Amino acid sequence: MDNSKSGKKFYSVKAIAIASFLATPIVSGYMLWHNYKVVGMKEIGKKYFACCVLFTVVLICILGSLPEQIQEKIPRQLVPVLYTGAIYGFVREKQNDLFYEHQTELDGYYGAGVCFLTMLPVLVLLIVLGICIVGML
Repeated sequence: MDNSKSGKKFYSVKAIAIASFLATPIVSGYMLWHNYKVVGMKEIGKKYFACCVLFTVVLICILGSLPEQIQEKIPRQLVPVLYTGAIYGFVREKQNDLFYEHQTELDGYYGAGVCFLTMLPVLVLLIVLGICIVGML
């Protein structure tokens, strides 16, 4: 949807959900923060971003502390599908009315770039950890 009067650009609900699935909930938190910042509600956006970061840390801690027997029984895509569904529902509920009237969606490639930039440090960390572990063997 285009509203030439406002010229404000937002991440769509679909873009936020896809980014959350492909990267982490931290990316969806960043996108929520951006959307709220555009309409002048920066503090609310910061709170949602902090919640997404905290949720990601808690999720990693919980999943990492599960015994291997339980981890092996959980389908790999189940957790991302569940939190992506929750984020999708949350964003539709909280932001749909707020941004509907003057929404101009950001280019999908911009969202993909945010996903890539978020996954890049994680990939570098995994490579470094892999090299360190192989060096110990």
